[in-house]
Amino acid sequence: CIYCGGSEDKASVLAFAELQKDGTFKIIDENTVAYGPYDETDSWGTEDPRIQYNKEDELYYMFYTAYNGTSIDLSLATTKDPTNLNTNEGWTRHGPIFPEEETSKSAALLLKTNVLENTPDLSTHYLFWGDHEIRVTTSNDLLSWDIGETFLTTREDYFDSQLVESGPPPLLLSTGDYIFFYNSAMQGWPD
Repeated sequence: CIYCGGSEDKASVLAFAELQKDGTFKIIDENTVAYGPYDETDSWGTEDPRIQYNKEDELYYMFYTAYNGTSIDLSLATTKDPTNLNTNEGWTRHGPIFPEEETSKSAALLLKTNVLENTPDLSTHYLFWGDHEIRVTTSNDLLSWDIGETFLTTREDYFDSQLVESGPPPLLLSTGDYIFFYNSAMQGWPD
């Protein structure tokens, strides 16, 4: 995202930065914005995108944080083509995932259908979400989620003592296990 934490013309947006042949990236401007503020729910920006392609319905599922200066809501949008650079066109906005939560953000989706051959599918979709505490929940339709259960919390006197936040989607290893990456912050650093 660019212009994170702003509002109006400086609101956070999601943009594509195209890699040039010389190894540099094309400058991001209003013509490269793929997704941005749409209404009063995200007037200050759209941040923390996590995108997964679901081969079953051929849709891209993007979980992102919608911010309006007051509310921080984990939200969902879907599209057939995330590279469409007509801001907000082609996206279906499904709104906040947990509207009853005071604050919700940062989600990593684990789809039940694996993209690797010879790997068993899961029985349901999993969503790892939250900050300060990461929760895990399940869904059969990718649109309906409950709050779920605590999966990971902060730990005193460790690198993640102040914050834990979902990172990218869990990665399937050749062993059949998954590795889960998360963002973290340590209390008192840097001081």
